[in-house]
Amino acid sequence: MVNKIQTQQQKAEGHSIASEEFNEDLILHSWRGVKEQVQRVIEFNKSQGVPNPDAYIGYNYADGSPEPMSIKQKIRWLNIITHRKSGKPITVDSLVASGRISDIERETFGQQRFPRIELSNITRVKTHEGSEYLVRAMRAIGLSEIGAIVTLPLLDCDFTRKVPISPTTAKLNDGTDVKALYVGSGEFTFESSPKIYTTVFSKENVLASLEKYKPSEDNDTLGKITYAFKKENVANEVGISSLEEFINADFDETFERLRAPSPTIHIDSKGLAAFAKMDSQSRAEHKQYS
Repeated sequence: MVNKIQTQQQKAEGHSIASEEFNEDLILHSWRGVKEQVQRVIEFNKSQGVPNPDAYIGYNYADGSPEPMSIKQKIRWLNIITHRKSGKPITVDSLVASGRISDIERETFGQQRFPRIELSNITRVKTHEGSEYLVRAMRAIGLSEIGAIVTLPLLDCDFTRKVPISPTTAKLNDGTDVKALYVGSGEFTFESSPKIYTTVFSKENVLASLEKYKPSEDNDTLGKITYAFKKENVANEVGISSLEEFINADFDETFERLRAPSPTIHIDSKGLAAFAKMDSQSRAEHKQYS
């Protein structure tokens, strides 16, 4: 069973942004990746003969325990923008058909499509191992059952969080000790857990992002996509001026060049005195001839 579960690296290599669909799998992408890691731990413990493998799954990760706050926010948003009876996303047409909004109210939405995802930033990330991935900053926009527009920050469609797994031992029913794995608590650490990137950088994935998700029109981006390079565990990222540079530039050379400090000019006291003398003479000559 464990061998049938794809690793995150295998998924990253095969992930195509062009084939993404607006659904729970995309909105809850990061959390689904976490739950897959937890399931692999459970399956490993089962393979060891551990009689109660679920008991080795800690708070936040066990079935029935509360999800992290960011995941709760996504689940609430999905519930708000979904028709309760049909389970389908709420659209302007479905609100008109159900009598929730009138034709004149419909006109206020213009040509806007709901639900939709808008893109504001794409970051090209280089890991310690030298692999490169994409991380998109997006937001999802949907409608409630009374026609209110509701938005959701969508920043983790391209990575999941590393589950804190540690080795331990378990006793079989006959008293034998065996190796087992334990998933630690994530109550206060989930949002800061290490990232496992899941969207490999490629020209095809970049262009598919721009084609599939239109730029956000909010005041911060003004309908433009911004680009950046980032290295793992380096605090600051660097802005990239154009799509062409973002796709084609050598990562390391560009990253170091843009992070290099601006050159400074150092003048010692002797040089400063000479400069002041020349400046004084220049002013005097200018005054004389004017």
